Amino acid sequence: MKTRSNLLILAIVMCCMASTLLAQPMGGPPPGMGGPGEGREKMRQRIEDIRKMKLIDVLNLQGEQVEKFFGTYNPLQKKVMESKDAVNSIARDLWRASEGSASEAELKSSTEKLDKALRDFEAAINARHDGAKKVLTTAQYARYLAFEALFVDQLTKMIIQQMRGGKNKGPRLDDPMD
Repeated sequence: MKTRSNLLILAIVMCCMASTLLAQPMGGPPPGMGGPGEGREKMRQRIEDIRKMKLIDVLNLQGEQVEKFFGTYNPLQKKVMESKDAVNSIARDLWRASEGSASEAELKSSTEKLDKALRDFEAAINARHDGAKKVLTTAQYARYLAFEALFVDQLTKMIIQQMRGGKNKGPRLDDPMD
């Protein structure tokens, strides 16, 4: 258990670097990185790795169940991330258009595109949940849903706590009541 705590703390420290990496403009590479968005992509992968590690722990997955769960979860999670990328791209375009001199028709068209992308994103999330439900017990599925619902908030709280210099005082990913 102590090893998991140390591993989680290490992962949190890596996530703290996210604030610097994610604050970089989209067009240029972060300092010391090779290309546009490379640092952001590495950070995103680290966060996904944390999510998967915590899912194994929270759901108490073992042996073949790990393979079965992630065999279903990974492709569905990839679709969720692709849908989220599409939402973000369209939202940025819409924001720029709304600040510029876009016509009413252009704004309406862009708004409809974003609305559709948001529905597609929601459908991808629901498909991921449906896939997970098929391979988990009722109790595991309940913990999975609660974990997914709380993961981003808990991760954000942990990063903020670490940025403020707190040590082990912040919320833990495995304790949603913090």
